[in-house]
Amino acid sequence: MRNFFTSKSIVLGVICCLLGLLSHACSDPQTVVVPDNEPTPYDGISTLKIEAYLSRMYIDLQGRVPTAEELADDVAMLRTQNLGEQARRTLAERLVYGSDSLAGGAPPKQLYALQIYEAMKTRFLESVSANEILEEIVVVSNAAEMDSLAGNWEGYQIKKARVQRMADLLNLGEQFEEGEIDIRDMSAAMVYNDIYDIINMNSINFIRACYDNLFWRYPTEVEFDIAFPIVEYGQPGQLLGGTATDKASFVELVVNSRECSEGTIIWAFQALLARSPSTEEINHFIESFHNQPDLRQLQIALITTDEYAQF
Repeated sequence: MRNFFTSKSIVLGVICCLLGLLSHACSDPQTVVVPDNEPTPYDGISTLKIEAYLSRMYIDLQGRVPTAEELADDVAMLRTQNLGEQARRTLAERLVYGSDSLAGGAPPKQLYALQIYEAMKTRFLESVSANEILEEIVVVSNAAEMDSLAGNWEGYQIKKARVQRMADLLNLGEQFEEGEIDIRDMSAAMVYNDIYDIINMNSINFIRACYDNLFWRYPTEVEFDIAFPIVEYGQPGQLLGGTATDKASFVELVVNSRECSEGTIIWAFQALLARSPSTEEINHFIESFHNQPDLRQLQIALITTDEYAQF
């Protein structure tokens, strides 16, 4: 019996000692600092998630999926630089501006320009094909020839100008690639041609479509009442802070407006982030973009965000 109580006393003593140590530890905590052990903001991002980000980037900027080799190289590069914004920008700029062929195909800058051209045709012209444009060119060219035979030189000149505008549609991608035109110029060409007129027949639908496609809204009643005589009859009118005298000058006025720049920003957000920008986001981009409508830099800015990457 004495041995039992003696053993019990020893156990109780050990427990009390341990409790005392624990109490001391809680009342007097010690912080252990390990130098240079700060976790990076992107620790734990899986390779699968990085590859998904890269695939979206290639599709949005090049219109194609990356090869297995490209994925491996780009994942390694991003991981080496801790998935930082500058590393993402370096990659995006290569896909937008690069002149060296990737994956045995066309140079990145050419594929990028083609991707933007096709996206703009989808936005404005229901993805019209080159063959469909050529067919309409033949129709209008034949009508111009008939005018010339009939001595209707005014009608001939008007139709030849229509033919030229449609022919210009076929070269927009190459011109954008070479920097001869910007996204504002391309927008003007997309809405001022016979294909757009066929889709949006008559001046009423043309005006509404221009506002909808470029501004993401329809014209107010006041705006429409001013725009219609300009487009339909060539009567001068004050609109959007400027003066237009006919359909051509109406298009120029619309595409050079501040609201058109806002519309392009909205389009970029919708295309890359699947949402409209906030007022603050529009304000962040609008001044520089309206002064110099550089779609490449706008898209790169969006593609390098955590929201787009889904990190």
